[in-house]
Amino acid sequence: MRRKVVPALAFCLFAFVGVAVAAPPSDTCNLPEGLQREIGARYPGSELVALSALDADDKVFFKKDYGDACPGLVKVDFYGDSKPTLALVLITKAETRKR
Repeated sequence: MRRKVVPALAFCLFAFVGVAVAAPPSDTCNLPEGLQREIGARYPGSELVALSALDADDKVFFKKDYGDACPGLVKVDFYGDSKPTLALVLITKAETRKR
């Protein structure tokens, strides 16, 4: 039986990113520096959901379905204007499971 991947979520938000940062970062869970600073200032103590926050079974299921993607980050054309919008899932560090 397949379990649904639902890590403890603090909140979800959308970040508007200009075309200049549309290139994928070297690490799938790295945000552009300016956005990372803004998230840290607005939501202190939070971090992007990474594979390390998932249970072992959930990691296997996620990697099977999404490969090396970041579980807390997706790039979408939310407004239909062909400009990338990042949807982020953040958790507080207290909610992150230590492995």
